[in-house]
Amino acid sequence: MKLYKFRSLDNLEFVLDILLNQRLYCSSYDSLNDPLEGLFYTIISPRGNQKRVRQYKSIDDLPTFNSDLKICSLSKSLEDIRMWSHYANGHTGVAIEIEFSDYEADVTEVNYDSGLKKHGTTILAGATPNEVLSYKTEHWRYENEYRIIGQDEYYPIKGRVTAVYFGVRASDFHKDILKKSVSNNISLLETRLDRKNIVVRAVK
Repeated sequence: MKLYKFRSLDNLEFVLDILLNQRLYCSSYDSLNDPLEGLFYTIISPRGNQKRVRQYKSIDDLPTFNSDLKICSLSKSLEDIRMWSHYANGHTGVAIEIEFSDYEADVTEVNYDSGLKKHGTTILAGATPNEVLSYKTEHWRYENEYRIIGQDEYYPIKGRVTAVYFGVRASDFHKDILKKSVSNNISLLETRLDRKNIVVRAVK
């Protein structure tokens, strides 16, 4: 399984850190761009004949939550134009292809739902932090996201970067720097816009 990390080239040092130091940076969950990140709800059943109540909670409320929890987001798809627009600085950046065959246990696939996810009937019967962070609302389905969730600031990917794809607006200056910097066993590939199907295609 190959996953993709979209990056801007405005901060070239971050891309070079991935390619030369062979690692992915993992940030705290509250720095992610979704304001609903880590939210869910439980159903409280009061005693007597009172109606059940929906109670909204945050991952911070979970007894097993660790404030050091960190996340690195990747995508299974190279083709969505919005991913290139949002995370590769308007198609001027790159998508770094990373091999996850034999490492599938290291990533969590994100599932998408119409609203916030229900977990349990009381906070103590709720989900683990990893389970809460594996759900997002339908608005984000296009991301086809997989997540590295853990305590470490960096996740090692030694020998697992297989290609770097340049956005259709990437500059020749940035392309030249990366061509001089990366290992010969990493393919540097162009992309093109498929106007008929409205997707990004790799040029191989």
